Amino acid sequence: MGKYTCEAHNYLDMVSQSIDLQVTSKPVFLTPPSDSSANIGTTITLDCLAVGYPTPTVSWILKNNTRVVAPNRFDDKLYVLSNGSLVISDIQVTHEGLYTCIVENQLGTISGTANVKVQGQLQ
Repeated sequence: MGKYTCEAHNYLDMVSQSIDLQVTSKPVFLTPPSDSSANIGTTITLDCLAVGYPTPTVSWILKNNTRVVAPNRFDDKLYVLSNGSLVISDIQVTHEGLYTCIVENQLGTISGTANVKVQGQLQ
C-alpha cells in the first residue's frame, strides 16, 4: 500500500504520474478456534484471530444460535474481545457445546468451530 510515482525524463521534458495502491485480501486465520475443556467455575478463552483488508469483522455463533459481534458482551459470563476471542467466565455445564467464529469482509468469509467440554461436579 502507498503512493507510487512513475517519472519519465528526456532532454526536452519530464512527466510523472502517481497512483495510490491499496492491496486487499480476504480473511485468513492467524489462530483459529480450537476445542477446549475447562473445570466448572474457571474462565476459558476461545481464540479467533484473523487478518484481512479491509479489516474483517468477527462474530461468534453461540450454542443457542445467538450471534455476537466483536467487541460485545452477551451476558455477564460470555463476551467477545476486540481481537475476536470469546471469553466464557465462571464456566458451567450449561456452557458445554459448539461455538462458531465467523470472520468476514467484502472479499470473503471464513469460519471455525470449537467444542467446549466442561469437567467437574455441579455445586
